[in-house]
Amino acid sequence: MSKPGGLTVSEKATYSECNEVIREHLGKFVQVGLALKKIKDKQLYREEFGYGDGGWRTYLRTYWEMSYSYSYKLMDAANFVEQLKVMPIGMKLPEKESHVRPIVEHVPDDDSVKVWEDVLSLADKENDGRVTAKIVNQVVEPYKTNGEATEWDRGLASDRLIDWLRAELKKWPDDDLPEAVQWVKQIAKEFEP
Repeated sequence: MSKPGGLTVSEKATYSECNEVIREHLGKFVQVGLALKKIKDKQLYREEFGYGDGGWRTYLRTYWEMSYSYSYKLMDAANFVEQLKVMPIGMKLPEKESHVRPIVEHVPDDDSVKVWEDVLSLADKENDGRVTAKIVNQVVEPYKTNGEATEWDRGLASDRLIDWLRAELKKWPDDDLPEAVQWVKQIAKEFEP
């Protein structure tokens, strides 16, 4: 018996193809990010793991031991590279997710292509055209908030809270664990709207 939201034959094929792309290209962030985006956007994980964020998180951890926030970093990086592909022919594309991450995290979308062009220009001047994290950070630095409050990252905050709670609950003796779980539920109810 399948879980709610069974997949069509076509969706099952797409889900299988995307998982295969991730398996083959785990080190190649663009292909992985695009495959993750397709799986997430179409909720192709729903038959195995259910709908929504809970199913998505379970899929990521079960198949790829990947955090929710890292999946978004890969998808955002892949989207940025796809955006660059429509730019002038011959523009060098980022080879590493770590070269893209500072741009997608700190630079407004309207400025991101210009920032990448500046990265390439600086790399040509200072490093024989080789892009490094240092060069990317140097160009992105003016866009950072210098200690001002930044936009809250729900995914990152959720991952940190869940990881912390799991680690703390693992410390409890098995006999006391049900009581600890009840306390967590009680605290959660205090924050319900």
